[in-house]
Amino acid sequence: TREAGGVVYAGLPRALHATSEYQLLENSSFWTGYSEYRQNPLWSSYRLGLEEKGIPAGRISYFKSDSRVRNPVSHSDFAKTGFDRGHLAPNSGIATRYGEVGQLETFVMSNVCPQAPDLNRKLWETIERLEDDKWANSLGEVYVIAGPIFDETRQFLPAKKRGDIEIPDAFFKVIVDETSTDARMLAFLIPQTVTGKERPDQFLVSVDEIERRAGLDLFPALSDERENRLEAHAATELFPVN
Repeated sequence: TREAGGVVYAGLPRALHATSEYQLLENSSFWTGYSEYRQNPLWSSYRLGLEEKGIPAGRISYFKSDSRVRNPVSHSDFAKTGFDRGHLAPNSGIATRYGEVGQLETFVMSNVCPQAPDLNRKLWETIERLEDDKWANSLGEVYVIAGPIFDETRQFLPAKKRGDIEIPDAFFKVIVDETSTDARMLAFLIPQTVTGKERPDQFLVSVDEIERRAGLDLFPALSDERENRLEAHAATELFPVN
C-alpha cells in the first residue's frame, strides 16, 4: 500500500466523475491532483515521519504560480477576496521532514485553495499541529491526504483578472496510521462556515462520505475487505498520543 514516491497511500486517487478528473503534479515532498475545471487542487498527499530536519528560518510570504498547469493561478488572484491561500500540504509538517526544498514546494499556488480565515488560521491549523507535532512523532509516521469539497452551486473568487477560481464549500483530510498488521484512519470533513472554536473530533466522518462528496476513490489499491472495514465507519475519537 506504500507507493507513488513514498507520499501517497494505497494508490493514486481515482476520479469517479468527469468533474473530479485531475492532472498529477509530482513534488519531492508531496503529490497533488490539480483540476483545471475548478482551478484548485483536488487533493494533496504526503507522508510525515519523525521530525528531523528543523524548520528553515522564516515563513515564506509569497506563493509561486505553477507553470506545470495550463492556466496558472497567481498569488495576486487571491488579493482582497476575503479568502486565505489555504495550504493542503502544510508548511510546517513538510519543512520539518523535508527541509527547505520541501517547504518551498508547499508555497506554490497548485497546493492552495480559497479557505475562510477562521478555518485556515484556527481549526485547520489545529489539525495540522496534531498531525505534525503529535501523531507523526508519537506513531512514527502517518500518511495524509487533504482536499476541497464542492457542492453543485458553483461560486468563484471575485477577481478583476479572472473569475474561474472556484470557492470550496468544505475541506476534507484523512490521516492514516498503518501498523505492521493493520491500519486505522481519521477522516475529517469541515465546512467553510466554522468559527474555528470547534473541536476537531466534531468533524469526524467516514471515508466513504468524503469519497462520495469529493467524487474520488481515495485509496483504490486497498482490497475490498480492507476498504469496507476502514472506510465505512467514522472514527469515534482522535488517535491518542504519548
